[in-house]
Amino acid sequence: MSDELRHFAPVNFGEIKAQQQAWDEFAPEYYQVEQDSTIAYVPQVLAYLQRAQLLPAAAVPLLDLGGGTGRFALPLAASGVKVHVVDFSAAMLAILAKRWQKARQVGQRKQTAQSKWDAATEHGKQTGPTERVTAANILAAARSTETQPAERLTWEQASWQKLVQQRVRYPVVFVSMLPELSVMSLRQVSMLATQRLLVLRLTQAEDELLTPLLRQLALPPERPEVDPHCLDQYQRGLTADFAKIQQVHFDFVSEEKLTESELLAYLHDYPEMTRDKLAQAQQVLAPHINAGELSLQQHYRFSLLVAQRHC
Repeated sequence: MSDELRHFAPVNFGEIKAQQQAWDEFAPEYYQVEQDSTIAYVPQVLAYLQRAQLLPAAAVPLLDLGGGTGRFALPLAASGVKVHVVDFSAAMLAILAKRWQKARQVGQRKQTAQSKWDAATEHGKQTGPTERVTAANILAAARSTETQPAERLTWEQASWQKLVQQRVRYPVVFVSMLPELSVMSLRQVSMLATQRLLVLRLTQAEDELLTPLLRQLALPPERPEVDPHCLDQYQRGLTADFAKIQQVHFDFVSEEKLTESELLAYLHDYPEMTRDKLAQAQQVLAPHINAGELSLQQHYRFSLLVAQRHC
């Protein structure tokens, strides 16, 4: 590892505290947006990680850095991976804790139903009317995952800077959707990984109508955290520290509709929108409104950076 990373840049704890407070306030809205999303990228990313054998063995913990409310941690733990989530937002981790508790309770109920059926079958007798296990319950139990041990998923409130300073080490580190990470910051984060670093970012989110219109009007992008070049920058920055680096992309298309009133409200409240620009936007979009609705085809790309210490 290069000598420059032996000396840590000064940590601005005031800035970290401000970011932490902002994320604590944003946590409920963030979780709701996560739940409302129709882009099924999580199962596809997880399927690839399993297929490519990039996840650690069952007894070896994976560090989910900035894991928030458990978007990846929960399905990872349910699939048998031991996960440790680190996030500096107490509010995010509180949501994660509630979700994990609920998932375990559901799993326990289903396992209890399956156990009753197994016991009844073994002894060749039916359970009583109040304990009867229906076919639907049996199928649900068969499809469900086993009850997960509590230690399968753990979490702590901390910043990534704290982990780096403490020289914490994990075989596999997973970092998802942390747009504030600079190349130098990611190089410091990479010191946490002894074998493999996995970085997931949203690198495209645009449609064929509104996106070019916003550019034409010189308005800021709707999603400033989306950077199509960030993984290329990360890859160049990590080249000296990893033996093999590759990128994998996951593309999705979503059909979205806005009523004319919703569209007008969206444009009216858009940052840096002026009266003249609003008039121009309405003029451009008017021919595309049919039966009071504007149909948009949204294109999303999630990009995964896989950096390995050894080939």
